[in-house]
Amino acid sequence: MCLLLSSCSMSSKMLIIKAKNVANLLWMISSKVNVNTTAIYINKRPSLPIILELLNKAPNLKVIYLPPSIYLSISKKIVDSLKSVDVVIKPIAVKKGRPPKYTCTHHSKIMELRRLGYSISEISSKTGIPRRSIYYLLKSLTSHNYTGT
Repeated sequence: MCLLLSSCSMSSKMLIIKAKNVANLLWMISSKVNVNTTAIYINKRPSLPIILELLNKAPNLKVIYLPPSIYLSISKKIVDSLKSVDVVIKPIAVKKGRPPKYTCTHHSKIMELRRLGYSISEISSKTGIPRRSIYYLLKSLTSHNYTGT
């Protein structure tokens, strides 16, 4: 099972840390992670120093998300030791490529205006989004059962 991380579905309490090397990751953990962190995404294999730093800075940590390629190569000892302190490791795919031009706020606004009965041209003039893009967004949002949350 692999989740897809996107701006609309991302939990507000999940902290995403991407580092180029382990030293940089440890520094970012020590500076960004706090007691309120319950879920975190890291892009490096969790070694003992990384896990100790995470558990030290975030005693309420419940989930560590990793890229699928790293998740498959984790030691069973690490997984078992984290389970003993009620921390679960899960794979999650981070969306790559060009970031979306229109955010969840845009999507919500378009859907709300459409529900209120505005025409595509009126929505376009109110939001500044081209009509063609509004048609495309409405089609993709309704096919994915977008709820606006």
